[in-house]
Amino acid sequence: MGLSLNRRIGRGEPFQGLAPATDEKDIESRSQIASAILLYQTLCGRMEQSVAYEIVAEVVEAAAHVFLAESIGPLGASELAALSDTERLAFVESRLDKFPNTLVQIEDVGAQRVHFHVTKCRFVRLCADVGVPELTSVFCAVDASYFGQIQPGIELLRPSTLARGDTHCDFTLMVREDANDV
Repeated sequence: MGLSLNRRIGRGEPFQGLAPATDEKDIESRSQIASAILLYQTLCGRMEQSVAYEIVAEVVEAAAHVFLAESIGPLGASELAALSDTERLAFVESRLDKFPNTLVQIEDVGAQRVHFHVTKCRFVRLCADVGVPELTSVFCAVDASYFGQIQPGIELLRPSTLARGDTHCDFTLMVREDANDV
């Protein structure tokens, strides 16, 4: 199935019916999400949609945890606290810039808490444009499983998401009181 998905991606699927990518971030976003969409579409043709969704959710979660670990790196509470306000802001900006699918507005960066809004997510638009808007929630779920499980000591609060139809994704990452540096 992997070879088939790669061939289809090479032919421009699943985005062949869309306008061409407009910039590098759009190209990278399409590259990140193409195989998940194609896998989901393929599996939906062979099994119940709910089963296909669960399989794709597991695959996306495993792959995204690797991506997040490489993009964010370890977050040690004492390391962040030791940075000046300017250094801490630069650190957060450099990490958030590694996510081509999002447009981010940083609200607050402190030693124990980072708060930002995602005001645009290309994954939401791309999934809707190719007819699988329900798939966007698997990408949102990855954030929740990564922080606190894979990245210990950090708690994610995200009461709103673009995928649920909200005006923005409201992210707050906080160092848990019981956190030990990794």
